[in-house]
Amino acid sequence: MDKGFSNRDRGVFLIKLDRMIDRGALMSRYSRTAKFDIRELYDSEFAGNSSLGADFYRRIFIEYGDESISELVTAQLGIQGISNICAQTMEDTRIGLSFLEKSSRYVRYDRKINGKYPYLSGEECGFSGQISKDYESLCDDLFNFYTHAFSSLLAQIESKVPLETLLTEFQNVEGVEGEKIIEKAYRRAVNARALDDARFILPASTKTNLGISGNARAYINMILRMKSSRIPEINNVANEIERELEPEFPQLIEAARDDHAREAINFRRERNSAVYDLLSFDSPDPVTLISSSTERDFESIYSAIARDRKDPGRATSVGEMSEALASLRKNRRDKPGRLFEIPDLVFLINMSFGTFRDFHRHRMFTMIRGPLRSSAGKFVPELIAEDSELLKEFMEIMERSHEVWKSLVARYGVDIAQYSVPFAQKYGFLVKGSLQEFTYFTELRTTPAAHYEIRDVSTKIYGKIRETFPRISKVMKFVDTGRYDAGRIYEEVRKEIKRGKIWKSKP
Repeated sequence: MDKGFSNRDRGVFLIKLDRMIDRGALMSRYSRTAKFDIRELYDSEFAGNSSLGADFYRRIFIEYGDESISELVTAQLGIQGISNICAQTMEDTRIGLSFLEKSSRYVRYDRKINGKYPYLSGEECGFSGQISKDYESLCDDLFNFYTHAFSSLLAQIESKVPLETLLTEFQNVEGVEGEKIIEKAYRRAVNARALDDARFILPASTKTNLGISGNARAYINMILRMKSSRIPEINNVANEIERELEPEFPQLIEAARDDHAREAINFRRERNSAVYDLLSFDSPDPVTLISSSTERDFESIYSAIARDRKDPGRATSVGEMSEALASLRKNRRDKPGRLFEIPDLVFLINMSFGTFRDFHRHRMFTMIRGPLRSSAGKFVPELIAEDSELLKEFMEIMERSHEVWKSLVARYGVDIAQYSVPFAQKYGFLVKGSLQEFTYFTELRTTPAAHYEIRDVSTKIYGKIRETFPRISKVMKFVDTGRYDAGRIYEEVRKEIKRGKIWKSKP
């Protein structure tokens, strides 16, 4: 079998060269070679020449500055033990990288490692003296409260939605073998629902893991952005990423170190000081529509290109189009299409930092945000609000975190002080997107299994869109505005039952 290609006789094939730098160099030749088949070109130029790929990238990328070819080289990177502040900075990358992050909705975070909870220590943050001790004491107590609250929340949920209720609800579901599958699903669902509320107690310094897959150009841009940060942890992680990627594509990583890179880093720092540090995202409302195009704007564009098939001289109306498209959509995976990328909206969102991290994953949006501050109110989780003792503890430790944050701001500045702020902190940011993306977002984030805070925000966004685009918003068929107090639990059970059927059907 040919190790370089998946086949030699078909028009579609995998390029399976051992080194990514050689794969990228070979693919880049599509734009310049007269040969019909690059497999022949590989045989004549690449085979037996181990330095050709590296030499090609050094000449074309570094000497000629053709950055597009760096998108042909990819890498999969694992990053572990970084703070949520660092992780979100990395995930600001919108194009070229895909991220998968350790979940705080399914995984408990109170397991100690070498006797320490998983948060960035004062020393790792760059703190010293008494303020470092105060910070670590706060983080330890936040994790202790997280553990205590989780147990209480489990009991509270089990009382609200007993296992017996689900056994009755799903007793006649086809393919379910006895009570074991339902009970397993119930335990999993109750655990997840308790974590939905408990995670708001965690500090932003909580350590997480990221898996990243993407191209060299995007990695370089991310490294430059991280190096322009005023947070030492982020600078250090950027250097670690650079070190790990260098053996994979050394000629490309040089672009993160040369004179142009240093100029780009300095520019970003000065730009942030001159522009972005002056922005404020405080808002009393969860969702505020700042600006948008109008339905009339969209109609004027649509009428210029739309024609009736039976009467080409007549433009079809926006109303006719949206009704026809709405009738065609059978589920939320049926996208409206690029025509709906024309209308756009800008919202000012104010939600908890913990749930913002879910919003942040929608990278087709343009998001503008600032540092996490402890000065704009706290989000009180639903179940904690219903337990007077938990609520009292919650409010006390949130107030304490605010005092530690103020001390850190006075000594180290707003950027570094972010580490002490819990996920419950309200966090404002600006988001701009097309109607296409807001359709996808609201339909996904209002499903019963979605977190209740993001469901609430998504529903409010949908309401603003309906007011702004009363006709074309009809395509948003699958936004679920219902109330599901135990929706997450039922959805988890249904998923587990589905898995049970799949397992049963396997030979």
